[in-house]
Parts: sequence; C-alpha cells; structure tokens
Amino acid sequence: MKNKYSKQERKDLNEKKFNSIKTCKKCNYTGQQGKSFARCNIKGIWQYGDCKLCAQKITRAWRYNMNVDELDAILNKNPSCNICDKEFNSKYRQVIDHCHAKGHVRGVLCDACNTVIGRLETNKSLISKYVKWIEEK
Repeated sequence: MKNKYSKQERKDLNEKKFNSIKTCKKCNYTGQQGKSFARCNIKGIWQYGDCKLCAQKITRAWRYNMNVDELDAILNKNPSCNICDKEFNSKYRQVIDHCHAKGHVRGVLCDACNTVIGRLETNKSLISKYVKWIEEK
C-alpha cells in the first residue's frame, strides 16, 4: 500500500507533532509530545499516546498481571522495604518482588533486597554459602 505522504511531508508532520503540546488523558499532565509522551510509528508518522509515566505504569502493571490501580495500591501501601525496613528514597528504590516460578507478586522490596532474593531463589544452596562467608570474614 502506497503511503499518502511524501518523505518530506512525513518529516515535516513528525517535527510539528514532536514540538506540539499535549495533555495526557489519564493524569492530565501537559507537556511537549516528543519529549514527554510515549510514541509508536505508523507508516512513517509518529503517534503519541499517554505520557511516559502513565505508559510505564501500564506496562509495569501488565507485567505483574494487575491493573494500574492495584499496582498503585501495593506501591503506596509500603513506605519501606518489607525485608530491611529501609525507607524508600533515591538511594533505596522501590521494586515489585515476584516469584519467577509461579509468577505471583510477593510484595515490595528495595532494589538491593530484591536482587539478593532473586539470586537466592534460583540457587537455594547459596544461602548457606552466603552465611558461611559472612561469619568467616
């Protein structure tokens, strides 16, 4: 199927769209389409959907088989890590912990605790080695 726009017309249209202002239908954020909104390319013309933050939330919720409201409820319920009790901030990032074998969400952890759990989950024999290493040193 032949594209109804020439290459130059697509380029001009994309540049105009990139620089125009848009409001997200989900959160009412207003910003420049090209910098603040998720996009996809259809026949050489960029289409802008939700703002990047809403698009990330939707993808994250989908990954854990939830809707955005359920994801927000879990994240807002926990101000600190369920293992080490460190309060979430720029140093202790909030992540969703899930079982890789069964796929269910277990809770919210800091990035460091989630990494340790992920390593131990795949090789449970490492637990005693970690403990032995710490006790010997």
